[in-house]
Amino acid sequence: MDSLQFLNPEYVNFDENKYTLLLGVNKNTIDWNALSTMAQKNGFDQKDEIHITIIGFAAGGEIRKVLERPGVERDNTLRDLHSLIDKTDWRFKLEPKRYHIQKEYIIRDRRGNAADSVEHRESYIQMVSVPALEDFFAELNRPLGINFIPPPTHVTLYTHGDNPERARMGIGINSREEFLSLNPQPL
Repeated sequence: MDSLQFLNPEYVNFDENKYTLLLGVNKNTIDWNALSTMAQKNGFDQKDEIHITIIGFAAGGEIRKVLERPGVERDNTLRDLHSLIDKTDWRFKLEPKRYHIQKEYIIRDRRGNAADSVEHRESYIQMVSVPALEDFFAELNRPLGINFIPPPTHVTLYTHGDNPERARMGIGINSREEFLSLNPQPL
């Protein structure tokens, strides 16, 4: 691995409540000039906090289900998970590929029932290479008995949507198939 091309994350954050894993990205490493005029013209907002999602909400929910099963030694499994996260080399490389993606979200009420409205979100994203990702997921899957496939790693640069506050969360991408379903348009 050519160390000059790879960056270290600003932070590695595993949330034990949501079972999500994020790698912080220094905003100064992003070439904002390439998209800023287009983003401003189209009403997109620049993200305040830039991160790479390694384990998102969907995968985190699956991890929660495994850890809540009877007979699972939750504390030992979490300790092993922390050890795996700590020993992983999380260096990454910002790739030149940038895309415009969009998704419709069905708004749900507090009970999880579908409401009558749909929310449209759009994001400008930049793809990221994380060389350790395949090995990390192989080791993660083994003790959990799950078959997670690494997600397409990216950073969300700009967001836009019907609800600007929720649009700031970006659009979760859990698989290559899901990425392709978002009609990615090269920028």
